Amino acid sequence: MALAAANSVVELREVLLKDKPADLTAVSPKATVPVLVLPDGQILEESLDIIDWALNQSDPLHWASGRTGATDWIQRCDGELKTWLDRYKYADQFPEASAEHYRQQAEQTLRHMENTFETSRWLTGSSASVADIAVFPASQSILWQQSIGMGLPVIVGDRSEFMVPSDASYLNRNGNLIVLDHEEETAPEIERLLRDLIDDREALAKMAEGARRTADEMLDWNKLIEETLRHNRGTGKQ
Repeated sequence: MALAAANSVVELREVLLKDKPADLTAVSPKATVPVLVLPDGQILEESLDIIDWALNQSDPLHWASGRTGATDWIQRCDGELKTWLDRYKYADQFPEASAEHYRQQAEQTLRHMENTFETSRWLTGSSASVADIAVFPASQSILWQQSIGMGLPVIVGDRSEFMVPSDASYLNRNGNLIVLDHEEETAPEIERLLRDLIDDREALAKMAEGARRTADEMLDWNKLIEETLRHNRGTGKQ
């Protein structure tokens, strides 16, 4: 996002992490993403380093103004929040506490963020800053994005505390979603729906096509960047 805001000209290369290309491992021994190779050969392997580099080149939206406060938010979201969410998702691998305990710990960070947004639209001041841009991906529901991006139908409850808005129907743009109300959120009902989809190949194919269309409409990288930048310039929809 910062690269786009700074009008930096870069080549984007998608990487399949389970089959990392030799070019990636050659420039980055840890072979994680993102990696930015600069014209002088310098390698940047951390998101915040890439953001700082881009905004040092050009900062037309003045995002760097909140750099000091950004560090705390990034550490909260990329550190403690991610740690607690990982333990919540894989609670069986961390038996020293319950899944509910891990969830409650994660909620503390989310509540702190909600409290901040009660008095401000942004994390560190009266306008968007590095903090908002760096934390933005961590605030999104990655699981549904991955599922829809892979052309998979999604079965979801309509009251997830981790989805904004809580009504998941906004994701159902092309008949790619099955939304369950609270009473339907049971293992037998989910099993029945899965079996129905497996047996009805035509319905499954239609939902899969709907998921791909939704991905094109909602998850296209260039569209997301442009809409976010328009919003920060004050010309996009809230």
